[in-house]
Amino acid sequence: ASRQYYTALQEAPQTFNMILNTNEKKLVIRCDPRIAAHRAARNLIDGRGLFNLGNDLSVKYRLSDTARQTDPVLDPFNVSNCESLDPTSIELNEPYELYARQKKAVTKMAQIEDGMTAFEELEMFEETMPGSSGWSLIAKATRTNKIRGGVIADAIGAGKTVISIALIVRGIQHARAARKGPSKSSATLVVVPPGLLDQWVGEIKKFAPALKSVRIYGLKCLKELSVKDLIEADVVICPVDILEDKGYFQHVLQKCGENQAVAPKLPTYAGQRERSEALGVWVPASSQDPYGGTKGSQNDRNKSAHYTFVYADSIQKLRKKSFKMSDKGVPLEYFEWERVIVDEIHESLCTSKGEMNQAKEAAEEDDAAGFFKEKNRRAGRELLGVTEKDITKRPLRFRAAMFGLTGTPLLDSCDRVIELANLMGGTYVIGLSSH
Repeated sequence: ASRQYYTALQEAPQTFNMILNTNEKKLVIRCDPRIAAHRAARNLIDGRGLFNLGNDLSVKYRLSDTARQTDPVLDPFNVSNCESLDPTSIELNEPYELYARQKKAVTKMAQIEDGMTAFEELEMFEETMPGSSGWSLIAKATRTNKIRGGVIADAIGAGKTVISIALIVRGIQHARAARKGPSKSSATLVVVPPGLLDQWVGEIKKFAPALKSVRIYGLKCLKELSVKDLIEADVVICPVDILEDKGYFQHVLQKCGENQAVAPKLPTYAGQRERSEALGVWVPASSQDPYGGTKGSQNDRNKSAHYTFVYADSIQKLRKKSFKMSDKGVPLEYFEWERVIVDEIHESLCTSKGEMNQAKEAAEEDDAAGFFKEKNRRAGRELLGVTEKDITKRPLRFRAAMFGLTGTPLLDSCDRVIELANLMGGTYVIGLSSH
């Protein structure tokens, strides 16, 4: 397979072709900008399940003299907030009311759900002319995309939960009107670390008791709920590590008609990165995964990839099934939710040794912090579909948007920002292809 891959790379079209005519003593240099343009555009398209890209995608190119290139002048990068937005008032259970800053956060989230927030996705490709000519062709592909989610990165205790509940209340009538059996639920799926399930139930009763909420601790609870229960709920709360619950994966396979015995165990190491990081590039023997790694073992990588494949394949087969409204125990991955909210979103993305040590130390100092084990975090990564670029194929489907909540946003590296942006609705950030 490695030899075939190398041969295919060698035979791939090149932007520059040099033809030496010894009889006429001429060197002909041919440049085909389409090659570079296609490579720039590929990552905006490949595997993302997008349609009508011919109308959305724009590609430009230029021939550049590298000797005359200067360092780019970059505008300061400012992280915007909601200060300039108009507040959105939401009627909560008396006597509770959102603060002004919380109302503005709801406004921003509502704009995202209503398709009013655009983002220019951009990817570039550069190929240097062979030899020492000093010329290169640079192609740039862009696409304006509607953002499908975001992260409420407010301080701890600043009310991220009540902001989320207010958003649910705002759109509850629309969500209820959109429900349709057997798979389209009116519920917002709230995915949380196991220790926060009851806390969410309490917050909903406190601020919006009219919302019909369902909590699922694991497989046992799921088997007691019918399709009708999940379709007609307003909020469904489940643990992010439900895949680690005994028998859950086997249950998914059984429901999609597969042999339960083929269910692989959750891999020992994370071994995953956002898919395009390893797509079409050489993967060295030593691990470059900053989120847990595989300690340089190809066998561990294979186990991780196999688990992800079997899980993803079972989900697609599951969604082709038809269930009755009275059927019980239908997996969460079968449904389409109004929106998905992931509390403590950073938990499932931080699985490196250093991060795990920090989390353990924080739990020892503060019992309320809890300790989310590495194994459970890996289960969370699978449930969130970190490695799947096409959001319609991810385990958790949504109609409006996907939001993450965290008091400690992941801004310490490009990889963190890219992965989080990709997770929150599939936004493509430059750098996704190892720039």
